[in-house]
Amino acid sequence: MCVSDKQHIFLQNISELQPKAVGWVYTYHIYFSSLFYLFKNSLKHYVLIVFFVFVNQFPQVFAQQTIIPLQNELNYRFEKEFFASNNIHLNIKPFAINKKETFDSLNNLLFIETKRQSINILLNNNSLLVNKKNLFLTLNPIINTIWGIDIKSNNYVQDSKFGLAINAHIGKKTSLQINGFYGIRSFTKEWNNIVDSTKIIPHYGKILNKHQRAYDYIAFDGNISYMPWKHLNIQIGKGKNFWGEGYRSLFLSDNSNSYPYSKITIDIWRFKYIWMVGALRDFDSERNTGKLYPKLQFSHYLSWNATKWLNFNFFESIISNPIDSAGVHYFNINYLNPVSFFRPVEFAGGSADNAILGIGLKLKIWKKYHLYSQLLIDEFVFSEIKSGNGWWGNKYGIQTGLKIFNPLNIRSLMLLVEFNLIRPYTYSYSNSIQNYGNYMQPLAHPSGANLKEGVAIVHYHNKRFSSQIKGVFQITGVDSDTISHGKDIYRPYGLRPDDYNHNIAQGLLTKHFLFEFKSGWIINPKHYTQLQFIISAKRTNPLFQSANEIFFLFGIKSLIFNEIRDFD
Repeated sequence: MCVSDKQHIFLQNISELQPKAVGWVYTYHIYFSSLFYLFKNSLKHYVLIVFFVFVNQFPQVFAQQTIIPLQNELNYRFEKEFFASNNIHLNIKPFAINKKETFDSLNNLLFIETKRQSINILLNNNSLLVNKKNLFLTLNPIINTIWGIDIKSNNYVQDSKFGLAINAHIGKKTSLQINGFYGIRSFTKEWNNIVDSTKIIPHYGKILNKHQRAYDYIAFDGNISYMPWKHLNIQIGKGKNFWGEGYRSLFLSDNSNSYPYSKITIDIWRFKYIWMVGALRDFDSERNTGKLYPKLQFSHYLSWNATKWLNFNFFESIISNPIDSAGVHYFNINYLNPVSFFRPVEFAGGSADNAILGIGLKLKIWKKYHLYSQLLIDEFVFSEIKSGNGWWGNKYGIQTGLKIFNPLNIRSLMLLVEFNLIRPYTYSYSNSIQNYGNYMQPLAHPSGANLKEGVAIVHYHNKRFSSQIKGVFQITGVDSDTISHGKDIYRPYGLRPDDYNHNIAQGLLTKHFLFEFKSGWIINPKHYTQLQFIISAKRTNPLFQSANEIFFLFGIKSLIFNEIRDFD
């Protein structure tokens, strides 16, 4: 958050931090080059050093950490097992289980007895397993062969992926995950237009080639996780994160492409704290060259189980453009401070970086009723809110939702009802490179801003079988060719028509409804391969014209990513 015409004041312009390459190398070069500065110049870090020296005097028990893929089907199964627990923070995903044996015991519940070795490999076992004293290694396939048809237009779609998933535990402190695959994908006409204009496959990255009816691409993510102490985890990788209890997140979701990151997690007593730096790439409206330029995301997230029935969580993130439009490198090294607040740092230096913050809570009622909420603040002035004049700079989002586990005493049934509201121009900025996005996709709500939305989900699973019904209803206002009404976060907020009288769903009023029925059976729980059948009906009504789709999809899918396109 900052005033749009505020001049750039470079707090640090250190020549040795000017890299020749941006991305993984840039993020980690800044990080390691700055550690000495941080610990030398901040008294708070001396306190942290003393704290960690003190706690390390106690006996330590190391565990092998297992990370569950960030995928909704697996998340719902995991939440069902642990929703009543007071020690797990279900608002931080991907879920990490500090004891590999706990994860294995959950998988063993899905074991199918058979005496035939070939059937055992197909249904129960890893494709390749190495289990030695200090090494546990698995190698499994990534398989997607999904075909579908829109019965309204006879339009066929295809989603094929072929690759490998590697998981390893090295000793008791280190774990490794790598997922890599080649994909071929075709879309509906609407999504073909988006891919043609951006040259990006949603969720995955740049296209390699465009064929007659499909696009091909290569995707890769993974991480190295190290636990020097049972309450501390250090992770370097390329992937996605999701912070929140709901189906959507107003803080950070897995909507955009995977990105390189470094992350430190402290999980002690009732607190779980995350400090993360992400290396993003995005379109720059000021340069308008069609290229993707680097930017950095610095984030803090604190989850606090205040009582057995109440959780508070606090979030802040800042988007910094390390190279301005003139090609000058700059960097505010104070953003690497894991215990400082970004907003005072930003204002102290007169920075032009984009900061957002939020607060969330979860209330457990009789254990199985989970009421949750998020308040996201991009920018606001209290006097302007009080006046009720629709000032454009009052940029915020609100989420409220309810999850019910085992309703009517039906085990493994979960109900979710959620409402999201986001003001126009939230997440946007004076130039697109510093908006809250990555690879031309929002980092939070996939629809951007300027919307009201309701989501309802009924999910049930029994052993390997699962079934889900989902409904999404969204009201939004679409931007015009030359004017931004606040929906598309990649349009600078300087394109607004006026400073006042801005309301949610302004612009071309569009109503979007989606109904989806999904049923599946897990073929092998070791590598999350599922047989799926999906019916999806979508109706979009922009004023007097409507677009309808009814898709039937069937095939095999590896449950390692979310690929959600239920938004307008």
